[in-house]
Amino acid sequence: MVNEASSEEQEILKAYADYDRQVTISNFKIACLLGMLLMPAGYILDHFVYPHAASYFFKLRLLSSALIALFYGILLTPQGRKYYRFQGVTLFMIPASFIAYMIYYETGADSPYYAGLNLVLLVLAFVLHWTFRESLSAVFLVLIVYIAACLFHGGIVDRIKGEFFNNLYFLVLTGIIVSTGSYFHSRSRFREFVLRFKLDKSQALLKDSNEKLMELDQVKNRFFANISHELRTPLTLLLSPLETMMHSRNNQFTAETRNLMSIMHGNGMRLLKLINDLLDLVRLESGRMEVKREPVEISAFVKGLIGAAQQMADTKGLRLETHVEPGLGPVLVDRDKLEKTVLNLVFNALKFTPKAGLIALRVEKKDENILLTVQDTGVGISEKNLPFVFDRFWQADNSSKRKYQGVGIGLSLVKELTEVQGGKVSVASQEGKGTTFTVSLPFLKAEASALSKPEEAQPNKEATSATKSSEPVPVQTEEWLTNLYRRAELMPGIAPSQEESPSVEVSQNGSRTRLLVADDEPDMLRFLKSQLSSRYQVLEAVDGKEAVEKATRALPDIILLDMNMPEKDGLQVCRELREQDSTQGIPIILLTARADEQTKLAALSAGANDFLTKPFSTSELHVRIKNLVDSHHFKEKLAKQNQTLAMTIEQLKDTETLLVQTEKMASLGRMS
Repeated sequence: MVNEASSEEQEILKAYADYDRQVTISNFKIACLLGMLLMPAGYILDHFVYPHAASYFFKLRLLSSALIALFYGILLTPQGRKYYRFQGVTLFMIPASFIAYMIYYETGADSPYYAGLNLVLLVLAFVLHWTFRESLSAVFLVLIVYIAACLFHGGIVDRIKGEFFNNLYFLVLTGIIVSTGSYFHSRSRFREFVLRFKLDKSQALLKDSNEKLMELDQVKNRFFANISHELRTPLTLLLSPLETMMHSRNNQFTAETRNLMSIMHGNGMRLLKLINDLLDLVRLESGRMEVKREPVEISAFVKGLIGAAQQMADTKGLRLETHVEPGLGPVLVDRDKLEKTVLNLVFNALKFTPKAGLIALRVEKKDENILLTVQDTGVGISEKNLPFVFDRFWQADNSSKRKYQGVGIGLSLVKELTEVQGGKVSVASQEGKGTTFTVSLPFLKAEASALSKPEEAQPNKEATSATKSSEPVPVQTEEWLTNLYRRAELMPGIAPSQEESPSVEVSQNGSRTRLLVADDEPDMLRFLKSQLSSRYQVLEAVDGKEAVEKATRALPDIILLDMNMPEKDGLQVCRELREQDSTQGIPIILLTARADEQTKLAALSAGANDFLTKPFSTSELHVRIKNLVDSHHFKEKLAKQNQTLAMTIEQLKDTETLLVQTEKMASLGRMS
């Protein structure tokens, strides 16, 4: 271990010597340029300080610059680079010697030119960056030439307590500062070099580790693909019995039960779509995604997919327009990939387009490409966010107040599915005016005879099955699985937006406890209402802003808040309600998908009385609500009793005062 450490130190010292030579020579070149420029520039000072000797001093300055230039030329030779340390001392002493001669020539110790020697020392400190020993030697030489200049000029004995010691004092101080700075700078530069040297040495190890990481990444992708398959299996086995129960002809389920089953089925299909998208991303990353081109009648295909999105568009009050260039006919495309591309773009437009907006899908041929354009009049994308639109798992708004749901997979999948087919996708947008996505794919004409009628009608059939579930087929059959996965693709990745989910409130009933439920997810809002409306008078809010308004206006007995909501998140709603006198005492329960300690502390600090982690038990929810409501009612009852007691005490005080006054009047009467 000692030998290894010693060899490493020797290697570092050798490498540092080479590095220091290059840096020092480079600094010498800079110092030469400064000397050649600044020495003649001193003529301006000579003109004002010693006008009678200005021309003579100017010649000396030119000579000094010439010698520095000569030194610069020698420094460029191999011999000069070899003895660069000695060359450095020569460079340093050229301007110092000429300045000392000027001091000797004129007034000696009275000359203000000692400041020029200070400047030379500053160049030593800030440009040359010598070692401590070299700097100390240079300072010693400067002091010697200054003392010699003053001594040979004469008159030191007369001024031994005057200007000489004043100037010498400042030169010594400057030398001490320069030497100290050189010491610490040298140490710092050496430590920096050692760190950089070790870092460079570690790059080789990192390069080897990178190959291992790539192997681990492949293992991760295989695991991800396997777990996605494993997730699809139990989810499929949940959806199959659920569909069987939903479409059973002799079912006796109540409307509430059918509503719950519909919520379960819709969210199960959305979960299946998300798993399928993740699996596609893994396949694309691993390079196992194959392109299977087949003849497709574009017009019928696109209209069928638009039919699948029509129900969601109608729910949101949006217009869907489709234009397919006449004469395109059958085209060779990968039906599955094109379907996912179109649906992701259309559903993305539906998500970000407000009510009464327009979404237009155009398909046309341009040059040797087929262009598919999805244009909307939605919220648009800011210019700074456009470069990240197609990044995986990217969201423009990652805050807890974001208005639009999603995990950032759809557009990334669109880009990769398009590129794997030899195409490209682009986006153009203006914030507040809308967005246009353009997909360009190679135009490959197909023979009309290769197109079968069943295939031509397939998209319409699938679109219908996505909105109106057909009779269930046994889960063991491959056809049923294929149909299920296709229907999951045609299912929107999100529930209808809160803007289109009407807030239906229970009519006023003074005998029932009023409960305000605030959640931006329509299915969750519908589920909570179905579970709580039998016991409580339920008021609904679809975002944080509406929750504050309804709580202030209706003054419910308890409030159930989701943590992440648009406009205002659950924590902000809690803080605002706690600041108002009218809502200060209303109990609040927060619903959150996070169970870490930081989230719990944040909820309690904001003023929440309790919190529940999703997924939660409805029985536990009922118990927590009941406990908080009972506590709230008890506090209200206690407050009323305290108020009554306070009023009674005031009445007793008034009666006592009246009795005292009556007694006084009676006493006065007796005295009269």
